Amino acid sequence: MSFGSDDRGAPSSLRGWLSEVYFPAILEGALEPLLLRLGSRATVDEPMFGKSVGLEALAEHLAQLSKRLTETKATYDRYAFVTGIDRDMTEGTLAFDRDDLRLALPVAVVAERRKSREVELRVYCRGRELPRTSPRAAPFIPPLPAVLPDNVRQLLDCFASGDAAGAANLFDAVSFTREPTARQREGRDAIELGFKSLIGEGVELYPTGSADDGRHCVVEGALMRVAGSQIRPTPSLFVIERSDQGLFRSLRIYDDALASTEA
Repeated sequence: MSFGSDDRGAPSSLRGWLSEVYFPAILEGALEPLLLRLGSRATVDEPMFGKSVGLEALAEHLAQLSKRLTETKATYDRYAFVTGIDRDMTEGTLAFDRDDLRLALPVAVVAERRKSREVELRVYCRGRELPRTSPRAAPFIPPLPAVLPDNVRQLLDCFASGDAAGAANLFDAVSFTREPTARQREGRDAIELGFKSLIGEGVELYPTGSADDGRHCVVEGALMRVAGSQIRPTPSLFVIERSDQGLFRSLRIYDDALASTEA
């Protein structure tokens, strides 16, 4: 691939926020325009081929990813978008063939913008379901947790203490939750039942960053404790949607460590 100034004419599929165009560009083979959008200081961290930094490594990384997704006849459907001060996030569904099955996996892409035009793009999903998975590096844990709205912090505190009822009471009557396995719970009673199984004796998420557009609050973080037991810090993403009554309308979780055991 060449990266001269004449290559900056990106196709229409790359018009939009970086988190929005990431999967469409890979599936369409528009890798050079995507690399130009990422820039020379970029980092990509995703569960299929791991973490790469810089254009040369990223070019090989994205080429392998595009080839693998093409082999599995992958398709992508966008679901929701949120932008904050320093990052944007797009949710969608990645469908692909695995063995004799056609799987549909919820995925979220976060593009964080840093100083000196640095971009770090992170993909969150239940990586073990993917056709190829590389071990994820432990997320960077800043010395101070990200500042969150009070009710979002209250939800994380309920998770940490294993308070399923307290967490469920933060949701309105017509709310729903979606777990990393794509299992969905509708209504406060079902949500509480799901939380009892999901968080057990406590799930601790250390928030490392967030984006908030007033309707949604996106929390990136590191899972430090699951079912009351310490674990190796694991990347995790919570997408929380607010209702008009000041409660929560939905919670969508993307990670590889949480899964409820109750059907």
